[in-house]
Amino acid sequence: MKKKFSTLLLLSLYQMPMADAGMAIDGNGAFGKVTVGQNKIVQFTIRNTGSTYLKNITIPSIAAPWSYVSTTCTTTLASYKSCALNVKFAPTVVRSYASTVKVRFKQSSISYVSNKAVTGEGITSGPPPVGKCYLGNSIPAEYAVFSPTSPWNKVIPDNPELSPYSVAIMNNLMGYTSGVSSNINLWTAPMHVIDSRYCPRKNVYSIDMDGLFFETVDPDENGIVENVPMPVEAWADPTEDGHMILLDVSERVVYELGAARKRSDGHWEAQSMDKWALDGEGYRAAFSGKYWWKSGVRGAGVPFIGGLIRPEEIAAGVIRHTLAVSTPINQLQEVGNGGWGRWELCSPVASNTDAGRVGTQYIPEGAQIQLNPTLNLDTLGLSPAAKVVAVALQRYGAFVVDNGPELITYFQNLGSSPNAWDPYLAQLGDLRKIPLSQFRVLKCNKKILQLK
Repeated sequence: MKKKFSTLLLLSLYQMPMADAGMAIDGNGAFGKVTVGQNKIVQFTIRNTGSTYLKNITIPSIAAPWSYVSTTCTTTLASYKSCALNVKFAPTVVRSYASTVKVRFKQSSISYVSNKAVTGEGITSGPPPVGKCYLGNSIPAEYAVFSPTSPWNKVIPDNPELSPYSVAIMNNLMGYTSGVSSNINLWTAPMHVIDSRYCPRKNVYSIDMDGLFFETVDPDENGIVENVPMPVEAWADPTEDGHMILLDVSERVVYELGAARKRSDGHWEAQSMDKWALDGEGYRAAFSGKYWWKSGVRGAGVPFIGGLIRPEEIAAGVIRHTLAVSTPINQLQEVGNGGWGRWELCSPVASNTDAGRVGTQYIPEGAQIQLNPTLNLDTLGLSPAAKVVAVALQRYGAFVVDNGPELITYFQNLGSSPNAWDPYLAQLGDLRKIPLSQFRVLKCNKKILQLK
């Protein structure tokens, strides 16, 4: 479901750089086409547009293939004065590039940043590169997402230790929903498989209240993720959650966006964005990072691709990873502690939480549930597709990753019919036959953050 920041915004407002104020950056940011191995230099004029001195002027480094050649700017700039900055574009491969020239400064003791978008294209006089950017939306059923040691890929051992509140939690959940449901073609993420070596590059701009993304993709905290490999075929879930996954087979990473939409200029904007290594563990430490509450695009700060069920897996008859679920009874605190001053979660896999309930009858985000492994599934009258999911819930279980109106499982969003889900839609309705009374909650490594 949609990420919520609410009062957490107060934690970051004092650190936010403001934009522009009394400075302008003049010059043509469109470098045009430049042959690989050559370069083009463009001069930009940095102007103080007001009557107040600008101080503490710094020019942060810019991502390759751009570089700063020279500048006449110093650490101060008098009112209505200007200085020059020479920027070089030297493409190394044939593709489109985009970045931003940034100048930080202080005016009347307030910090600001001024931005200038720059674009360019590397070309060659030889034959074009062989390859495709967009590879479709399908990966083999056996395709490994995250390392073999990842919690997402571990079979639950026999006789695992249970949460002391397991029975109370499941009894409580049964008061909210009658069974397991599924999000298939809406309120879940499409996955676009790409080869970034051949993709056009686009920027993603933050539309969140604080104008920032998590530091994995926005280390300079300007709310712009530059040079994202973005196929023209990409689309996001059309609901307000707007999730989207880009799986890059050449770099072995996934980019994930939340509340995303494509702009008229071909660039994108999103409320949240993160990047995960496909060979990594698929989670990060609890409450880690300067803006820890912005981790991931899910409420628990986990990767969306973690636990996502793909049609190839249903067709193969086996799912080899832990699933992801949302519930309507997620726990913020085990015991009351003065409102929003305390966060609790299970790590791994959660790194943050958007839960809001207090009490041991609720389930922390990051907790793992398991369908009773001794339950004879043949007695439930499940369809073949629903049985594949049920077996995975017995062997691997599911992590609670978000808030939702029911106990919801997540399937890869393939858009409107016809698509690869069509033969299974009616079958997956049988998930409702799985009794919630046969689930249990495993004991987790509880992490607590006490805000003062």
